[in-house]
Amino acid sequence: MSDYEIGIYNQRVRDCIRSGEDWTDPTISADYENVLYSTIHAASIEEVERRAAVLYPKDMGFKLDFVRLITKGE
Repeated sequence: MSDYEIGIYNQRVRDCIRSGEDWTDPTISADYENVLYSTIHAASIEEVERRAAVLYPKDMGFKLDFVRLITKGE
């Protein structure tokens, strides 16, 4: 098992805020306009992508920006 860093943002939040509107949905932070980073411990990139899809559902506007393996010493 390895640690992977992911970057997540929300397209709905991004579109709303960048069009000049206020984001008012209390279930998703306005911080998701930008890419936020998280660490997932998994056996493979595919597992990371599956877990991210559960934690950050696409149907709610979340997008996986990147996945990278965290190497020892970082």
